[in-house]
Amino acid sequence: MSDSTTKVDQPPVGKIRQRYLTALAALLGFAILLFFSDWVISFVIIHYLPGLGGYIRYLWKGTNALIGILGAYVIYRILISVIDLQVKRRSSKGAGEIQKLLLRVAFYFLAIFIILTAFGVSTSGALAGGAVGGIVIGLAAQTIITSILSGLLLSTSKTLFPGDIVLLKSSYWGSTDTLVRVIRVNTLYTEALTQNNSKMRFPNPLILNYVVLTHLNSDSTFDYPLQVSINADVSASAVKASAQKAIAKELARLKIPKPEIILLSKSGGTSTFTVMLKISDFLDVNKATNLVNMAFDGAYWEAKSSKK
Repeated sequence: MSDSTTKVDQPPVGKIRQRYLTALAALLGFAILLFFSDWVISFVIIHYLPGLGGYIRYLWKGTNALIGILGAYVIYRILISVIDLQVKRRSSKGAGEIQKLLLRVAFYFLAIFIILTAFGVSTSGALAGGAVGGIVIGLAAQTIITSILSGLLLSTSKTLFPGDIVLLKSSYWGSTDTLVRVIRVNTLYTEALTQNNSKMRFPNPLILNYVVLTHLNSDSTFDYPLQVSINADVSASAVKASAQKAIAKELARLKIPKPEIILLSKSGGTSTFTVMLKISDFLDVNKATNLVNMAFDGAYWEAKSSKK
């Protein structure tokens, strides 16, 4: 039974081969289109648009560049779909993201190469004599290059993978914890889903250099540490016992197990508790934290009134 399920869930090898053949057919089709494009443009201008005769060379070059870039993009998208099938078959999301990132960078460089070649710019001459220009371009594109390299480092170092649930902490947003689930690591940005079900994009250099990451994943669930503070004018143990009972009852509705509650510190006029929530659905975080805070609030006033 399990073998049949595996065969259904995993894409067949034949489907992957079919994508490769599609990429090869697309490459051949665009090559043929590129071969006949100059003749077609000349025929149209001579017979139907003679007024554009003076621009025919520019039309040739522009059309060749457009066909080349379009062909490269179609093949790029087919190869991305092949990587997705391989990831699904091998269950290796990390390797797939690295491959897609490298393929995306290669496509950008290929597009630049196609444009330069189409308009007659010697790429070998540009590489040989472009030291000064390279420095200027490098300085101008420093932010983009840094983001690309940061994205490669995030993927290859296994720092972030799609599906990871992490706490982000940085002085850039007041050193407060931001809980996110990583969606993808792109060339320039890391895209993530917040606990409020909104998408955010973080620049890769920011995450790599200025953010403290705390991974919370644990198989199909994750442990979310929630800190709750109350005034220390009532018994901390009484508040803990009352809150724990109310929390267990309320969280059962969300199918969240009874959490562990720890008295983290008691200093001055404040008692601080850490509630270790074990959550399976990422979007249940807000509901769970609301229930915990309300339970502690009720336990505090209950202890306050009994003290009187």
